[in-house]
Amino acid sequence: MATGIKGQEKRVVVLSDSNWISSKLQEKIGKLTNVELVFFEDVFSAVRSLIRESADLFLIDKNSSQVYGLKVNKILEELSLTDVPVVCASWSNEGELVSFNNKNNTNADDERTLILKVEQAMLAS
Repeated sequence: MATGIKGQEKRVVVLSDSNWISSKLQEKIGKLTNVELVFFEDVFSAVRSLIRESADLFLIDKNSSQVYGLKVNKILEELSLTDVPVVCASWSNEGELVSFNNKNNTNADDERTLILKVEQAMLAS
């Protein structure tokens, strides 16, 4: 399971082919202490990284062209071998967070805390 030791950096893998979204996430989430963002434009590279190197959270940009072609359920099926929590997010053209959905019902406090930290950072102005 991809949980970190207290005080250890959390690894958040982001699937997005949007430079604008990537820079926005870097600006908002990159400020969080103990959180490392790793960006991928290609879904297969992102999933391979999750399986090989693990992560504490997988954040999927639902506006990504990769996601439109494969469907989120197919990605989740591929990730069923891992315990990495998956969150899907989408943004308006103005850059406002429109949806933020946890796709895994996680019971681990450590994972829920990370998901909430990321969501709050994304909602912050």
